[in-house]
Amino acid sequence: MNGLKMIKSLVFLLTFLIFFGLVMCTKIIYDNNKEKSLNNINLMQPEGSSIKNIVEVDKDLYIMIKGGGLNDRIAVFSPQKHKVLYIINVN
Repeated sequence: MNGLKMIKSLVFLLTFLIFFGLVMCTKIIYDNNKEKSLNNINLMQPEGSSIKNIVEVDKDLYIMIKGGGLNDRIAVFSPQKHKVLYIINVN
């Protein structure tokens, strides 16, 4: 009887591990393939600012911004991280 209980416990444990592994694989695949939308990007600039020029360098976007009550500036945006890395003041 002890041998049968041990086999049942082992089968239950392996079933749980297989199920848990499949759930984790599905989550990892979903997270990696999830399309990140760049439709709504906040460059953290004041109202009245406008984009003068955009240049791609390596994998970053250098965005020339003017207006908004501030000097002209360049925002360095990383599409991979979906955030502004830093801002360079021009004037």
